[in-house]
Amino acid sequence: MRIIGSLNNQKHAKRLSAYLRSKGIENTCEIAFDKAQDHITCSVWVHEEDQVDEAYKHFQAFEKDPDNEQYKTSAEHNKKPFSAIENPNQIKIEDKPKGPKSSLFGMTYLLMGLCVMVYFLNLMQETSIAKKTEGRTIVLFTPIQYALLYDVPPSLLKINELLQKHPIPRNAKAEDIPEVVKKEIKIIENMPYFRGFYEALVAKVSKKAAKPTGPMFIKLKEGQVWRLITPVILHKDLIHILFNMLWLWFLGKQIEIRVPAIRMLLMVLIIGIISNTSQYLMSGPYFLGFSGVVMGMAGFIWMRQRIAPWEGYPIQKSTFLFLAIFVLAMMGIQIVSFVMEASGKEFMFNIANTAHVSGGIIGAILGRFSFFAWRSS
Repeated sequence: MRIIGSLNNQKHAKRLSAYLRSKGIENTCEIAFDKAQDHITCSVWVHEEDQVDEAYKHFQAFEKDPDNEQYKTSAEHNKKPFSAIENPNQIKIEDKPKGPKSSLFGMTYLLMGLCVMVYFLNLMQETSIAKKTEGRTIVLFTPIQYALLYDVPPSLLKINELLQKHPIPRNAKAEDIPEVVKKEIKIIENMPYFRGFYEALVAKVSKKAAKPTGPMFIKLKEGQVWRLITPVILHKDLIHILFNMLWLWFLGKQIEIRVPAIRMLLMVLIIGIISNTSQYLMSGPYFLGFSGVVMGMAGFIWMRQRIAPWEGYPIQKSTFLFLAIFVLAMMGIQIVSFVMEASGKEFMFNIANTAHVSGGIIGAILGRFSFFAWRSS
């Protein structure tokens, strides 16, 4: 939706609005009264982006001859009321095209419901495993995680088999683990699998021998294409899912009342697939969570506010600043982790920074496409 011009004559604005409708160009004419200047301003908004150029040509022609008979004839058939606004800096949206209404079954709630359902399914599986082993073993990955992670290298399956064969208590210390188990774990850890470019970079900087790497995209090559997106619906603990779901609700509700459900879903898929793949290339297959898509939604809204402010996304700059500080802080800790690991010290920091950054960038890029602009249906 874009403004093509403003007129100071209400009668002329009504004529133009009616004429544009007669040409199949849906529009809104808004009247604002500026008390300070003591005059009326009538702004004409065109609903569809691909009709803006044509509408602007009609507007230029109308300005030259507003009393032309063709405009008067169209005005006689225009019964659509105007929206009145006293403050020209506040845009009333009563007469603008409404986006899809939010509901109990809106896309945001469907996404939240899916994430919550998978979280509780995973929790049930963890509880079931703990009961079977009487809490004697560490649970690395549940069946649902095996099914939805981006990739599952053979070494992961070997570790799981080892833990079932030799249960390790949850609170066990390194010295409590039998030597035979330690040796098997070391052998499995040195099995070749794709560990991500980050680990290879640490090895190169520290001048240590890199662990053997293996083939990439093992499960994807087997046709399990759902893994491109499914890591986003996995969450590791209650705080993790609460944080992501609050942000999904806050940002998703703003998008879903302006973007049709199918296009919003497409946006989520694009952001999720690219952020997941970027994170996989950086750190290997062990990552999960919706935060990459959350950052993508924030990037999308930020861009729409810049290039299409009339869409009215009510997100304050302080919100974007908070998210930016959060990402920068996580990146700062990651840099500290990298330096310590490169110097031979143990400091594991498992945050999907690559997914955050790539998600935000992709969301901002998608925000530049009119395909994701405010639509009436």
